[in-house]
Amino acid sequence: MSQNVYQFIDLQRVDPPKKPLKIRKIEFVEIYEPFSEGQAKAQADRCLSCGNPYCEWKCPVHNYIPNWLKLANEGVFLKRPSCRIKPTLCRKSAGASARRTACVKAPVR
Repeated sequence: MSQNVYQFIDLQRVDPPKKPLKIRKIEFVEIYEPFSEGQAKAQADRCLSCGNPYCEWKCPVHNYIPNWLKLANEGVFLKRPSCRIKPTLCRKSAGASARRTACVKAPVR
């Protein structure tokens, strides 16, 4: 984890890029491109320094999100995506339905 305890303020929150609309209109799959390992680690590290995990209590299945972020930061979650903290019956849809706005630095929409 970063030594900068204000990294969640200093480092801009970044969403992964969306796939082009032309592709999203004809495919019924994930609409976001995956983060690179470096991007995922940077965003996970940013969030780990937050200190106020709104993301956890906004999670529809009540997973403790900081644990997931720690695994992503260590590269474990990226290499073994099947590892999870708490079993979820619908983990694929839970991730898609999770509120990105739960982040304290989420952009206002």
